Amino acid sequence: NTGKTVMGEIPGFFFLILGLLLLTKINRSRKDDICIGLCFGLSVLTKLTYGLIYPALGLAWIAAILKRDGREWRSLMVIGVVAVAVFAPWRLLEMSHATGLSSDFAFLFSSGEGEGFQILHGNVNLLLRPQYLYYGAMLLLGGCGLWMKRKKISRSVWIIITTLITCLTLYFLSSFGWYRHLLPAHLLLIPFVVMAVQRSFPKKAVMALLLFFVLGQGYWQYDHRGSSRSTAAAEAATYVEENLQETDVIIQIAPLFVRLESNPHWLFLTNPTLTSRLPAERVRSPLEEQDCPYVIRGLLPEDGDDVKVIGRKYALIPPPKEKCRMQN
Repeated sequence: NTGKTVMGEIPGFFFLILGLLLLTKINRSRKDDICIGLCFGLSVLTKLTYGLIYPALGLAWIAAILKRDGREWRSLMVIGVVAVAVFAPWRLLEMSHATGLSSDFAFLFSSGEGEGFQILHGNVNLLLRPQYLYYGAMLLLGGCGLWMKRKKISRSVWIIITTLITCLTLYFLSSFGWYRHLLPAHLLLIPFVVMAVQRSFPKKAVMALLLFFVLGQGYWQYDHRGSSRSTAAAEAATYVEENLQETDVIIQIAPLFVRLESNPHWLFLTNPTLTSRLPAERVRSPLEEQDCPYVIRGLLPEDGDDVKVIGRKYALIPPPKEKCRMQN
């Protein structure tokens, strides 16, 4: 997807859904509980977002205690302990170089620079985009399906799934406004959407509505609305290769950098949010190491006509003349 780093949502979801499927067994053995905890732990290890399984397990455990279901709360305790034990060694290793676990979960619900909870900052138009209206319909129907099935599936499974969907939706609302934050919740909602539609509409209407969902989402991907077809990065990469072979350049655009051949003059600098979460002793800003580097970044609204535009959407910024004059 235009040179972006590989995401862990899908492999992480595989482990999550495998754990939930095992959790639906009526008479679970201790071995089953250990396997479920292993699956949940692996999901968090694969993608930190799935750390939301921990509060979901905690709520299910509290509910089992309140219902005085000794077998269930002991089972959930084993699952939770194993899930934490799978993730903990890696987290402890990271903590020797980076921030603690609490900051990781704070990051889940904050964009980091006062931009969290975008709706509260007036960005309501974000929710009017087709993909989010689609998700709103899925959430409404899936919520109805979950309510209809609340007495027909395991109480623990129901609480965990409902909590996960709620927390993932809040995560989306609190953070950057990326659809991929909603993807796990979307997938969890699908079976309950089908249940709600089947119970609420005539057979022909059911077929029509479900077909609309399938074809609509299929077309969305086929039309590349899920990922850009823009040639801007390729055009910018061609410009860099043809004109800047011997020039020190700091490139802040991943889709551009990934298209370039290796060149010691071209260095990549990730975005400030990711940089702030990397171990401080492992991060060296190439801006400080290079003498007079050019910088390629995205165009900004305040950029004037004197800014060199490459690839139609990126700015090539020359080094400050004062700095280079002093060094020379």
